[in-house]
Amino acid sequence: MAIAVLQTVFTYHPGEQADQRASFRAAMPLMDDGFAAHWDTTGAVLAPITSMQWQRWSRLGIDVTATARLGDDDHPPDSDTTFARVAAVDLHPPDGPQLCLAVYIRATRPSSAVGWRISALEART
Repeated sequence: MAIAVLQTVFTYHPGEQADQRASFRAAMPLMDDGFAAHWDTTGAVLAPITSMQWQRWSRLGIDVTATARLGDDDHPPDSDTTFARVAAVDLHPPDGPQLCLAVYIRATRPSSAVGWRISALEART
């Protein structure tokens, strides 16, 4: 689930999407309600993509794909209701070098009978 969210949030289709927030919205079914409610601010600031770059990709019809992998870092212990990891997310624009992000991801669930939902994402280049 964490990999699916990360790859959805960071894969961009500028020819079809107005900005990065569209990718964030696509992953909202896998987010908890509190985090998903911040789509309008969070979605646009997770990756350092300028509006100029986005417009260029849109003009050229370029899609940017993302790959993600969870790290083996020293993370807080998992519990039945919480999960935290650092992930490496690579953005692959076909017109230039890939962009590598460290993304801190947290997930929660109210009980072990309910599926995980992302509760926080924080990206750093």
